[in-house]
Amino acid sequence: MVHLAKLVELPPLLTQAVDFDIFMYPDSQPNFVGSKQIIAECINLSSQEYPQQFNVSGKIVLIPQADPGYDWLFGQNIAGLITTWGGANSHMAIRAAEFGLPAAIGVGENKYQALAKAQVIHLDTSNRQIEVVR
Repeated sequence: MVHLAKLVELPPLLTQAVDFDIFMYPDSQPNFVGSKQIIAECINLSSQEYPQQFNVSGKIVLIPQADPGYDWLFGQNIAGLITTWGGANSHMAIRAAEFGLPAAIGVGENKYQALAKAQVIHLDTSNRQIEVVR
């Protein structure tokens, strides 16, 4: 039964009974932090098992949620930050602003999945754009 429960996926917000049967992830408007533009390699921390030490320095880091559990990233000289979930007042948005780090917080599931396949991303927070370079 537990195995079956892990296979069930629900939408981020249930608004009607039919949401239990079928749903599509809604498009989301990211919250852009800062006014910088960077092009850098990226690393998706939600997709793989990483060894104790891995290099995120100089990379745009993709993480699923903007919670304090990822606060250690700010001591790793990362180039930028992209999260699936989170808002303008989330912990990671506030910390990115404190560090002057370009970030896109809460890009949504669809955009995150597309970005997670990238090797290099162009993050332009001043023009509110994120593009896959390679």
